[in-house]
Amino acid sequence: MIEVLLVSPRLLPESLSYCGDHAYTDTLLQHPPAGVCYHHYDELLASGQLRRNRFLQAASYYLTQGGFLPPDMWFEALSGDFAPDILHIYGFSATVSLKSKRQIPVVLGQGTGGALDLRFYHGWEQKRIRQTRWRKMLYLKLVGAYDTSQNPRNAAAIHVWSEFSKSLHLAEGLLRPHQIEVIAPGLPYYGHRRQGLNSDVVTFLFIGRDFDRKNGPLMVDAFHRVRDKHSSVRLILVGITPGSQTITEEGITHHQFVPRHELYERIYPQADVLVLPSKAEGFGLVLLEAMSFGMPVISIQAWAMPEIVIDGENGFLVAPNSVDELADRMSRLVEQPPLLAHMRQRAQEVFMEKFSIDEHNRRLRKIYDQVLAANTR
Repeated sequence: MIEVLLVSPRLLPESLSYCGDHAYTDTLLQHPPAGVCYHHYDELLASGQLRRNRFLQAASYYLTQGGFLPPDMWFEALSGDFAPDILHIYGFSATVSLKSKRQIPVVLGQGTGGALDLRFYHGWEQKRIRQTRWRKMLYLKLVGAYDTSQNPRNAAAIHVWSEFSKSLHLAEGLLRPHQIEVIAPGLPYYGHRRQGLNSDVVTFLFIGRDFDRKNGPLMVDAFHRVRDKHSSVRLILVGITPGSQTITEEGITHHQFVPRHELYERIYPQADVLVLPSKAEGFGLVLLEAMSFGMPVISIQAWAMPEIVIDGENGFLVAPNSVDELADRMSRLVEQPPLLAHMRQRAQEVFMEKFSIDEHNRRLRKIYDQVLAANTR
C-alpha cells in the first residue's frame, strides 16, 4: 500500500465557495487509485500529526491582502512527524517539513493555474501580472514553498489537467517539457442515474455559481431565441445572479444554489444538454460531470474546452460571446433528435475513454510508481 500525504483544497460540498479543485480532492479521497491510501492534511492537523507554521501563514495572508502577492495565492505552511511514501501537493503553494530518515518524493498538481486567474478572472493588464508574479516567485523561493509553475524546486513529478494548462506552466520559463504531464481529471460514471426523459421536450442546463463570469445572461438570451421557435424547450439555471434575483419566466427553472449531492441526484438527471458559455474558464469540470451522465455539452472555442468537446461529436464549440452561434447550436439539437441521440452516445464514449475515474487513476498510479522507483534508485 502506498501511503500518500495529500495537501489539497477541501471544503464541504454545501459551501458556496466549493469549486472544481475541491471536487477533485473529494474524488481522490472517495475513489483512490488501487493500492493507494490517502491521508488528507486536514485530518492530520486535527489529530496533531501535522502543525501549521502560523508566522508564514500570517505573512502570506497579509502580503496577499496588502497587494504585494496576487489574489490567486493559496498557501499552506506545514510541519510534522508524519512520514508518508509520497507527498502530493495539489492546488496549493506550500512548505511542508516532515521528519523522516528517508527522502520523501514530492508530486505537484494543478488544475489550470498560471496567470489565467489574474488575466481573465480579475482583468489585470500584462504589466501588472508580470510584476506581481515576479514578487510571488521571489517570495516562494524565500520561504522554500513548492509551486507547480513558479517554484517547482525538486519535485519528482508535476501533473496538470490539460495541454492548455501545460502551456501556461511552460510559459513561466521554470519548467522543461519532460517535467510536466497532462492527466485529465476523472469522475465516476453517473449515466445510470438519468431519469426517463420526455423525447418531445429538450431541457438545457446551465450551472455557474459565478453567474456573470459563466455568462448566464448570454445563456438566457440564447434560450429566449430558441424558445421563440420551439415553445416546449426548458432551461434549468443554477447560479447566483447579481442581487440574488431569481429569474421567474415561463420555461425557466432557476435555483440560486444547489448542493453538490442534489446536483447529482436531482438536477443532472432531468437535463438533456449542458451549456457553458463562459467569459473566462480554466478547464470546466462541469462539462465532465454532464458527460458522466451521458449528456452532450455546448461550450466556448477557447481555453481547455477543445480538449473536452469534439465539435459536432459529443457537443458543440461556439465563438466567445456569440449569442447567434449559441442559439443556432441549441436549436439544432431541438430540431434534430437523431443528432441529439448521436451526441448522447458520443458523450458517454468520450467520457469513458478520456475522463473516467479508472483512466485518471491508472495514469496517476503510474506517476506514483515512477517517482517511488526513481527515489529508490
